[in-house]
Amino acid sequence: MKKIFLIVFTIFSQLGAESLQPIQPMPNNSTDVPIYLSSAELLERAKKSERSRRPIFHIQHGKHPNWLAFAGSVYNFYDKRIFFDRDKSKNPIYKKISEHATDNPNFGKVLLVLYHHKKKHKKQFTILGTYSDEVARKKFLRKMKTLFGYACARAIWCPEQNAFILCEIDIVNDGWGHSIDRAFDPEIGKKFEQWLTSKK
Repeated sequence: MKKIFLIVFTIFSQLGAESLQPIQPMPNNSTDVPIYLSSAELLERAKKSERSRRPIFHIQHGKHPNWLAFAGSVYNFYDKRIFFDRDKSKNPIYKKISEHATDNPNFGKVLLVLYHHKKKHKKQFTILGTYSDEVARKKFLRKMKTLFGYACARAIWCPEQNAFILCEIDIVNDGWGHSIDRAFDPEIGKKFEQWLTSKK
C-alpha cells in the first residue's frame, strides 16, 4: 500500500513541477505577414497572391472509391466553389456552381466541352453545349461517372475560355512509382482556345 501511495505521490509531484516551468515564447507567424500592415495593404497582398495563382479548378462528380470503408466520399459538381466574374468593387466572386447559375444569367453561356487527350488535334475537343442547356449538362455529368456512380473523369474550370473541360482520368505509374494522370494538361485551356480559332 505504501509503494502505491509513493508512486502516485511522485507522479503528481512531477506533474506539478512541470506545470511551473516558464511559459515558452509564441512561435513565429507562419504566414510571414507582418502584424503592422493596414487592411488596405493586406487586401493588396491578397489580390497579388490571387493573380499569381493558376485559375484551374478540378471538379469531380460521383463517388470516390474507398475500399477500406466500402463507401466513397461523394463529389457533387454543383457544390464546387469557383471564381466567376467580379463584383462592383472588382473583388472576385467565389461561389458554388449552383449559386453562380442562379445569381448570374451570364453563367448559362459557359461551354461544356469534352477533351480526348489520345486523339489528334482536330478531334481533341467536343462541345456538348452550354451550361443553360439541361440536356447537355446531364450528358456532361453522365460522362463524369461510371455505371456504378464512381468518378471516372473530372472537369477543369477554365475561366479565361469560359468553359468546363472534361477529361477522363488516365492514371499510369512512372519509373519511380509516382502516379501520373496522362489526361491532365495544365495548358488545356490554351489548347482549347487554339482549337476554337483553328475551326473558324
